[in-house]
Amino acid sequence: MIRRLSVLLVFVLTGLLWPATAPAQQDLIQNELSSQKRRLQSLETDIKRNKAKATRVEAERVAALRKLKLLDKRITLQWKKLNQAKAAWTKTELDLVELRKDLNDKAKALGTLRSQVEQRLRALRETGTTGILNILFEAHTLPELLSRQTMLKIILEHDKKLRDRYQRELRQYAAREKELQKKQIQQKELVKRIEAEALTLEERKQEKTAFIEELRSQGDRYRGIIRELERARTSLKEIIARLSQEDSGRKQGLDNQTTLFDFAAQKGKLTPPVVGQVSVPIQKDGHKAPGVIFSCPVGTEIRAIFDGTVIFNGPVEGYGNVIILDHGHGYLSLTSQGMTFFKDVGAHVTEGEIIGLTGGGAWTRKGIYFEIRHGENYLNPLKWLDLRGLEVRD
Repeated sequence: MIRRLSVLLVFVLTGLLWPATAPAQQDLIQNELSSQKRRLQSLETDIKRNKAKATRVEAERVAALRKLKLLDKRITLQWKKLNQAKAAWTKTELDLVELRKDLNDKAKALGTLRSQVEQRLRALRETGTTGILNILFEAHTLPELLSRQTMLKIILEHDKKLRDRYQRELRQYAAREKELQKKQIQQKELVKRIEAEALTLEERKQEKTAFIEELRSQGDRYRGIIRELERARTSLKEIIARLSQEDSGRKQGLDNQTTLFDFAAQKGKLTPPVVGQVSVPIQKDGHKAPGVIFSCPVGTEIRAIFDGTVIFNGPVEGYGNVIILDHGHGYLSLTSQGMTFFKDVGAHVTEGEIIGLTGGGAWTRKGIYFEIRHGENYLNPLKWLDLRGLEVRD
């Protein structure tokens, strides 16, 4: 089966894949370097824009906190005014109750006085003129007569003055009662108004607090975005530094120097294309196949084992859908039995990038068949892939 694949892909392997010329490798590094620098510039712009947004949000939050502090002071003063107004209202009500009690007492006293005066006047009226004269002329001397006359006059004037005083005080109490009633109504309205204003301020405080919380959340989001962008920037700078080193080494004729971007230096370190059980299939002639099988559920994501360029993507008889990546310096990886592959011929992929989904076929019912080649030579994937954590069956 492997021989048949070799025949079917001979033109691909000899024409499209081999050899990887130095100018193509140079262009690949330079293009990648330029691409990463553009990404870094874009990241720097995003970081600057998000920092500006974070600064603006923080300034708004600080300003809102200052306003909230002032609002708290206003609310405290408003509730203090409300308590004072309620206390004044209560005092007025108590004064009104006391005044009405005094007014009632004065009215009773006036009633008692009126009753006494009426009794005296009734008694005098009943004696008649003769009776009054008899009282006066019963005196034995003129001074006694005058004294009795003066006494009667004093009694009558005292009753009149006392009555006038009580009536005057009743009028004063009535006026005071009217004044207190008016004051009571005004204080009641004042309490209602102050309480309504206090409640309005409390509502504004709640709105302001919610606004501050929203600003805090926005600030946290922006700071999170900035942290992610800065981490991405650091990673990009490292990549650019490595690319620059690679490009510099290439320009100095150090093509054989082992670097991070040299596939040959990755032996035993390459990330497997999928996570699954690994086994080496046996061909019909009894020999082991040059590739390996990854058994895994249909639809599992297939990832590139290293940076490279897609040079073939299509169906091959006996292998189903096949994708071949050129990793430079003649190193190739071949993946077959994919349910689908997402990358077109000519597309550049990076290590770990998703290139397709697993399917199944002649090699395994669920999974993929995978090879690594250098030129026309098959390389043992078990020696090149980092299989730690995977189950490997002989």
